[in-house]
Amino acid sequence: NNNNSSSSAANAVEMEILKSQNITLRAEIDAVRQLARKNDEELRTLEKQLIGAKMGWAQCEMERENAVSKQRDLKALIRRYAAKVSTMEVELENTKDRLASLTAAQQGRKKSTR
Repeated sequence: NNNNSSSSAANAVEMEILKSQNITLRAEIDAVRQLARKNDEELRTLEKQLIGAKMGWAQCEMERENAVSKQRDLKALIRRYAAKVSTMEVELENTKDRLASLTAAQQGRKKSTR
């Protein structure tokens, strides 16, 4: 019984850690999405400058390529974070299921000892 209590406590701690990591990853995803939106705006501005520019064409093209590269990198980062969140959500569900099973087993033992 003491072992189940420590196991439940460990599961609760593990679930809190997973929740905390999930919250952190979601915040990081939001921050990266915000950077991606900002980068989208910068990319649109650079594309307008490129169309209107007759001088410095090569420099504008290089800046545009840098922005596109950043955009691609940020989108890849968003995909990686989204995959991590999905994995953590599965782990959280598995932890909840294990905790529910342990709780049900403990309640079953309590009823059988009465």
